[in-house]
Amino acid sequence: MIIGNGCSSIGGRIAIRLALVAALLLPQFATASQPLLNVMQGCQAALDFVVEKVDAKPPNATDDELNAIREALVNYNDAIQQQVITPGLNTFNGGDANKVAAMQAQIDAYKATIIAAYKKRYPQPQLFGDYAVSINQCTTQWLPKFADTEPLTEALLSIIAIAQRK
Repeated sequence: MIIGNGCSSIGGRIAIRLALVAALLLPQFATASQPLLNVMQGCQAALDFVVEKVDAKPPNATDDELNAIREALVNYNDAIQQQVITPGLNTFNGGDANKVAAMQAQIDAYKATIIAAYKKRYPQPQLFGDYAVSINQCTTQWLPKFADTEPLTEALLSIIAIAQRK
């Protein structure tokens, strides 16, 4: 099931909105630890996959919606790289640029494997609510150090709205 049965009701939609907004507004105090690096590289794969789906212009979505979704997801992905992955790799490798580059290459290969699995599971061109749920779970692990999470919240809500359209 893509979106739970309760999500088709107005109460279910309100509950989803409240859960997404609450998760995005909770302060995150995570550091660039190894477990966070592992989680966030999976999140980057999910973000890359959804951006690919958005770039393919799925049905039932306007260009304005897709552009806003894309921008928010790319910004979140960039923040993950700049504020979690790169600093974490530098710390883990004592600043050795060669080791950092080698580990980044391993991360990129791992992300490609995850994206291939997503493509196999979701070959359809449309957006699914699962995408928003997956990305929202990432936000419970880490949020970037910028105050305005509204574009990301709106992007996730737009994915759900597009997924529910007939």
